[in-house]
Amino acid sequence: MSSALALARTFTANGHLYETRKRSGYYPTRKMLLLCRAIDASDPILELVGPALEALRDRCNETVVLGRRQDLDVVYIDVHHSRQAIRYNPSVGELRPLTSNSIGKALFAVMSPEEQKKLVERMPWNRLTPRTIVDSKRLLEDAAQVRARGWAANIGESVRDLAAIAMPFQLAGEWYGVSIVGPLERMESHWDSHLEALSAAIADLGNAVERQGLA
Repeated sequence: MSSALALARTFTANGHLYETRKRSGYYPTRKMLLLCRAIDASDPILELVGPALEALRDRCNETVVLGRRQDLDVVYIDVHHSRQAIRYNPSVGELRPLTSNSIGKALFAVMSPEEQKKLVERMPWNRLTPRTIVDSKRLLEDAAQVRARGWAANIGESVRDLAAIAMPFQLAGEWYGVSIVGPLERMESHWDSHLEALSAAIADLGNAVERQGLA
């Protein structure tokens, strides 16, 4: 509590926060907004991968997500929403459990066996739907399948009526994942074409990373 208050007072002193009323909390100023916009505009990761993600969204007409692992979760770094009326509608910054997320499963699969073992020992194994993986044996078996075929799937494992496919790629020595997500029935009816599109997008990203010398 004291550390958070000290941080809030520092932001207030710098003009990034202000008190709405005495002892009633703090609110960001426009200076904070402008700073955040400047950071977002110069994000080197999004600048590099953004066009490929947008093109993938347009080709599949489903929501496309960029994420990376954050301990036992996946954090969404960028989202390009489908333009269809019924769609998956996540926000940047959201966290999803590693074991029930297509990006999470793709990133888990590229970890070394030693890293995987350490991670599964700390997994909370929360069941979100009847299809959620809730034990280490099934997760490790799934990871072996993902490595063999090159893509991960989430078919009703986090939300009953949603499905997703994801592939990993490396950028500046770190692993990221890209997924195509949408309503279960719609995703399954276009599964092969979505896989083809995702594979092409990952290849394009790999080429872009090499051109920038960020492999």
